[in-house]
Amino acid sequence: MTQNSQFLTGNDCANTSRHVPILLVDDDIVSIMSIQRGMKAKHAENPILVAHDGEQALEILREWVLRDSILKPVLVVLDINMPKMNGHEFLAEIRNDPMMKHLVVFIRSTSALPVDVSAAFDHNVAGYFSKSESNDSTRVFVELLQHYISANVFPDQVNTN
Repeated sequence: MTQNSQFLTGNDCANTSRHVPILLVDDDIVSIMSIQRGMKAKHAENPILVAHDGEQALEILREWVLRDSILKPVLVVLDINMPKMNGHEFLAEIRNDPMMKHLVVFIRSTSALPVDVSAAFDHNVAGYFSKSESNDSTRVFVELLQHYISANVFPDQVNTN
């Protein structure tokens, strides 16, 4: 498959991956490390910031908004079940904030309860993925993130002239 093809292979994806930051919001250190290892194995150069709950994630995002006055493209990988502020509460906060409401959020959670899935999609998540102990599950998720970053046109890339 060539770089000009409609779909990118895993290698093409790693080579074209832009440095879009990923905010990983999860209280499970094993899950965090599996994503970090997966990104490293794919030679992804995306900065990964970690927040262990929704409150900490909001602090990070608000700091970016204050510093840059606009939120640059950021992908959020969000767990649902966390202390202090869970994933649903975090989603409600960002969707009600004019500077953060357009953030791309992927859910990666151990919960596959219909109520959790429905509530997440009610807050316009880009996808809902079930965590599993399988390395294959993490590999597929990391590849999805890389393909999304490679193929997506982000607002800061649009020529307004």
